[in-house]
Order: sequence, then structure tokens, then C-alpha cells
Amino acid sequence: MRIVKKVTDLLLSSQLYFLLHRYDAHFLVKKLTDNPRLKRLDALPKNTQAFRTIRINQFLFLDSLSFLNSSLSTLVSDLAKDESHPWKILDQANLYPPNSKQKELLIKRKLVFCYEYCTSWEKMEKKIAFPPIEDFYSKLSNSNVSESDYTFAKKVYDSFHCESIAQLASFYCKTDTFHLAEVYMSFRRSMKKHYNLDCCHFISLPSFAYQAMLYMTKAKLSLLHNLEMIRMVKDNIRGK
Repeated sequence: MRIVKKVTDLLLSSQLYFLLHRYDAHFLVKKLTDNPRLKRLDALPKNTQAFRTIRINQFLFLDSLSFLNSSLSTLVSDLAKDESHPWKILDQANLYPPNSKQKELLIKRKLVFCYEYCTSWEKMEKKIAFPPIEDFYSKLSNSNVSESDYTFAKKVYDSFHCESIAQLASFYCKTDTFHLAEVYMSFRRSMKKHYNLDCCHFISLPSFAYQAMLYMTKAKLSLLHNLEMIRMVKDNIRGK
């Protein structure tokens, strides 16, 4: 998900990722360090592999989990309960015909996926019927999907005429991306409405909440005059 905002003479494009700090960020950094197109690289790390945020040239990478600390499945489920939500992003994605209410309802629920079934590209491209529920078992969590989630995934597989797991994987990634966009933009509009602040200018919900407090209370921060307080602040600046 990309959000563009003006910063001095450049356009800073905010790229929103789910679980950026756990899985994706350090791969981006390692890959780009020797790239000749790299002009600027800034990061706020938690450790050597996890980054809260990264700026690569004019692209700012944010983690949606820093604002919405819940699974994407839960977030989408909660959003679907709001009957007034317009789902404009999903409507523009052209994933279902405009007159197909059944397919529209299927899109508004998070899919499960058989990750450990995918051991080779050839296996994923092979035309098959929907895999059995045993193939959805995860060794990472030592658990399997529920019967209802499995039945729903099979219904999506058949309704959207998927013929292989590769096609299902492509559809799964598309719906996850648009789900995240729907959830985050709904959150963004709500924060703008109540606090008149854009959460895309912050790296996490705590930093947003602090500025919202200052804005709503009209509190004025006094300057630091105590030398010990100044030293404490300086010593705790991240990245020093």
C-alpha cells in the first residue's frame, strides 16, 4: 500500500507492510546496500534484523502492525461488521463482477493458505482439485486450519475458477493487499476525523498518540534547563 506526501522538494512515498519488522525489512536492506540507485538509507532498528521503519531514497517503509496490533484476519473481520464501510478499494480492484453479490461477500473475508504444501513451483502450477485439509497443517504453529476456514477457502477456489495452487496464491496475495489497504485507510480516516492528524506521518501508534494528546490538550512543552535531564534525553536518542 502506497501513500504519497510532500517533503521539501521531494515526494516521500509511504509504503505500508504487514509484519515488516518481523520478516521483511532486513531482506530489503541487505539486497539494496550495493545497489547504485541507492542515494539514501535510514532506518530505526529494534535489533540487527528487525526494523521499525526504513527510508530508501524517497520511499518510507512502515509496519501496519505498529498501528493496528492484531492479525489481518481479525482486522478484516471487524471491518466487515461495519455495514457503513464502502469497500471502495476492493471495488476498484476488479476481483469480482459488479453484479456478483456472492463473490463480493467472499472477497470480504480473509483466506487461509496451504503454505507448506508449496514445496516447488512445478507442484504449485499443476492443475489439481482443492488440496485436502491435511495440507493446511502448519509446523510453525503446530496447528491446522478450522473446518469452516477450509470450507470457505475451497468455496473461493471453486467460485473464482482457480485450477492450481499458483493461481490461488496469486489471488491470496491480491486479496491480502487490498484487505490491508481497506483496513488501514479506514483507520487513517478515523484518526484524521477525530484528531486531525495523519497517521502516515508517524512510525507507530504511541508516537501518534503522543502528538494527538498535545494537539487535543493544547499543552505547551517547556524547554529543558536541568543539565541531568538534557543528558538523559541525549543519551537515549535512538541510533546514537
